[in-house]
Amino acid sequence: MSTRPRCWPPSHLGRGLALVTAGGTVATLAGLPAGTLIAQLLSWRWAFGALAAVALVLAVIILIRLPRRVPEPALLRADRPRGADASLVPILLFAAASLVFALGQFATFTYVRPLLEVSAGVPEAQVPLLLFAYGAAGLAGVAVAGPLADHWPRASLVIILAGLVAAFGILTLAADTPLVYVALAGWGFAIGAFFPLQSSLLMRIATDRTRTLASAGTVVTFNVGIAVGPWLGDLVGGAAQPTAATALSGGAVLVSLLLVVAAVVRGFRRSDA
Repeated sequence: MSTRPRCWPPSHLGRGLALVTAGGTVATLAGLPAGTLIAQLLSWRWAFGALAAVALVLAVIILIRLPRRVPEPALLRADRPRGADASLVPILLFAAASLVFALGQFATFTYVRPLLEVSAGVPEAQVPLLLFAYGAAGLAGVAVAGPLADHWPRASLVIILAGLVAAFGILTLAADTPLVYVALAGWGFAIGAFFPLQSSLLMRIATDRTRTLASAGTVVTFNVGIAVGPWLGDLVGGAAQPTAATALSGGAVLVSLLLVVAAVVRGFRRSDA
């Protein structure tokens, strides 16, 4: 049974997934600085109005341009493979890692402006510029992640997560030093690189039976993390004490790193058997 996607050759799997996941990543990385700038120049209402206008335009484009594809018929019951799929355990580990990663990301990302203004002492006028730099680092992460995912997906993902733990450590312990700029850039780069690298590993570990579950499951758990992360960030300090949120984020990313290592070890041990 084939375990490779058919949209692109296996040698370009990482680059293809980097392209597919770039949209959501770019939206996350560019949306906050753009919204902050609009809110500072006009008001927060204009920021939401601009978002509504963009959403309307995209809805029209999708309605007009999105191809209408007839789904392939499902396998007959007699043709379906039987028994448990060995890739389920690593997929569940990756889903848990995605949930904890999102929790860590948004526990701090939600309060990044007070983090920069209160903890780092950055002047208010410079905050949009730093957030745009954060977004630019994220775009660099997306661009680099494709080739990395094609050649060194396991090591790259582990290094990226370890670097993000270090970045949150700097934001927690040394936010009022020049190291904050290094940490902010490393944070943005890691966010941009994470999704293509994780998706590449998932598609290599999953089988034809579990590939849809793998991709959909990580999206669902990531969105759960998005919902829970800001609440937990506020619970530990929020805007009043943002370095407490960065400490929480660093711990969450460390847990995500451990889950990823367990998923990779279990998944590739299965594929090598």
